[in-house]
Amino acid sequence: MPNFLRLLFASLLFLLLILVNPAPNTLAVDPPTIALDTVISGLSNPVYVTHGGDGSGRLFIVEQAGAILISQNGNLLGTPFLDIHTSVTSGGEMGLLSVAFHPDYRNNRRFFINYTASRPNLKTVIAEYQASATNPNIADTTEKVILEIDQPFENHNGGQLQFGPDGYLYIGMGDGGSGGDPMGNGQNKNSLLGKLLRIDVDNGFTYTVPPNNPFVNTVGADEIWAYGLRNPWRFSFDRANGRLFLADVGQNAFEEVDIIERGGNYGWNIMEGAHCFSPSTGCTTTGLLLPINEYDHSLGIAVTGGYVYRGRQFPDLIGTYLFADFGSSRIWGLTETNRGTWTRSELLRPGFNISSFGEDEEGEIYVVNYGGSMHRIRVTSPPSNNSQQTLIPSSAKSDRFTSLLFVVNQDSSTNEVAITSRRVDGAVDGSLNVSLPPGGFFRSTDILGGLKLPMGSFGPLTVESSNNKMLAAVSEVRSTVGTGGFFAGRAEKTASTERVIAEVVDTGGRGTSGTFRTNLGVNNLSPSLANV
Repeated sequence: MPNFLRLLFASLLFLLLILVNPAPNTLAVDPPTIALDTVISGLSNPVYVTHGGDGSGRLFIVEQAGAILISQNGNLLGTPFLDIHTSVTSGGEMGLLSVAFHPDYRNNRRFFINYTASRPNLKTVIAEYQASATNPNIADTTEKVILEIDQPFENHNGGQLQFGPDGYLYIGMGDGGSGGDPMGNGQNKNSLLGKLLRIDVDNGFTYTVPPNNPFVNTVGADEIWAYGLRNPWRFSFDRANGRLFLADVGQNAFEEVDIIERGGNYGWNIMEGAHCFSPSTGCTTTGLLLPINEYDHSLGIAVTGGYVYRGRQFPDLIGTYLFADFGSSRIWGLTETNRGTWTRSELLRPGFNISSFGEDEEGEIYVVNYGGSMHRIRVTSPPSNNSQQTLIPSSAKSDRFTSLLFVVNQDSSTNEVAITSRRVDGAVDGSLNVSLPPGGFFRSTDILGGLKLPMGSFGPLTVESSNNKMLAAVSEVRSTVGTGGFFAGRAEKTASTERVIAEVVDTGGRGTSGTFRTNLGVNNLSPSLANV
C-alpha cells in the first residue's frame, strides 16, 4: 500500500497532469462506459470491502484504524462487527488492512484479519476470530494469533488476505519497507517479506504448510507460494477459473499487474515492472516472470488491484480485470484478447483516492474511496448488438437443468420483454412477458421451470424487446445437483469462449484430478453461412 500522506499530496499534482498530459492511446475498441453509484458514505479511511459468502448479502467494510463495519441492504449498521483499534498501530501504510472469511464461514463462523501492531516492535499480525453464535452481526472478541511477521519499516506491509479456490489462505507481504528493498527481502527465499504466502488454517493449532508449496523440502521458507514482490497491496482470484491476479506497487517509475504462478519469481528488486532496477541496465532476467501489464508514472504512482468481473448484471464487463491507481484515480479494464495478450482500457476517473476494490456474493464489483465512501460499478453504455438476445440453455436426457436468467433494461425508458422457448421446428413451448422500468432487471433462478418445460428440454431460449430497446442478458445453467454450466452473454458476431466454458486450472490445491468433458453448442442465428 502506498504511503497515503505522500500520495494525498501527489494526487493534487495529478489533477494538473490529467489536464495537460492525456493517456496514450492504449484503449481497446469500444470499451464499456462505467459509472459509480454511491452505496455508503461517512466512513473513516476505508481500505477494503468483501462479503462473507454466507448468503446474507452483507458487505463487510474494513476501516484502517481498526474496525470492520457491516453494510446490509445499502444501510450501515450502527454497531461495528469488530473493533480492535486499541490493538492496531495505524497511520500511513499501517493499520487494519483486510479481512477474509473462511470458505465454510456459514457454518464455522471463522474469519481472519491482517493488521499492523507494536508488540513491542512493529509486526504484521494474522489473527483468527469468530462471529457470535447468537448475533451474526457481532464478532466474538477472542483473538487467536495465527502468524506474526516482524516489520523493519513502517511501509510496504502488503496487507491482503484471500482464501483460494483450493481452500488455503493466501497472504500478501511487502518487502519490509524503506525504498529499493535495502534488506534484499524480495529475492531472499528464507524471508517471508516480499512474498505471497500460502498456509492451511484447518490443521494444527495455528496453521500448517500445504505439502505442495513450492519450497517444502528445499531451500526457502515453506510458507512461500511466490516471491520477488515489492508491495502486493491487493490481489484476487478469478472466480471462473482460479487465476490469481496481483497488483504490485512500484518504486519510482512503473506499476505492474501479475498473474501469479506456483513458485514464480516476479523480479523485485532486480526489476521494477518489466525494466531493470538493480542494476539499472543489463540486469539478469533469466527465470523472472514479467507482468501482464504495466504503466509508468505519467499515468499514476500506486496501483490498486481489483477483480475480474464475473457478475451477471453487465455482460459487457465479463472477463475484464478491473484495477486502478490510487494517485491518479484512473480505473482501467484489462482484457485478454488472445491467450497471453492483454489490452488495457481506461474506463473512468472518479477523482478520489481508490484504496481498494471489493466483490459481493453475486460477483458485482465495488470501489472503495479512501476519503470515506463505497461505490458500486455500473455499466452505462448500451450493448452494441441488436435488441434480440438468444441464449442456449442445455439439458441432459435424464434430467432437466435449472437455468438462472438475468435480464437488465439498459435503456432510459420502460422495456417490454418477451421470454420465449421454442422447439427446433420453431413451435413455441412456453413464454413469459415482463415489464422492466429504466435500469430495472428480471431475475429467475429456474427460468426453464418457470416456462413449465418438461424434463429433457433442449432448445433456444429467446429474450426479446418488444419495443426495440436495448437489453443485456446473462444465463447460468446448473444441474439439479449444483454442477456449474455456462455463462452466455449477448449474441455477438464474435464471442470469447471464456464467456461460455470455464477453464479448469491446476492451482496445486485440494481435490481430485481427472478428465473433464464439456459439450459445446453453437447456433448460427443469421440467414447466411457462418464460418466458425
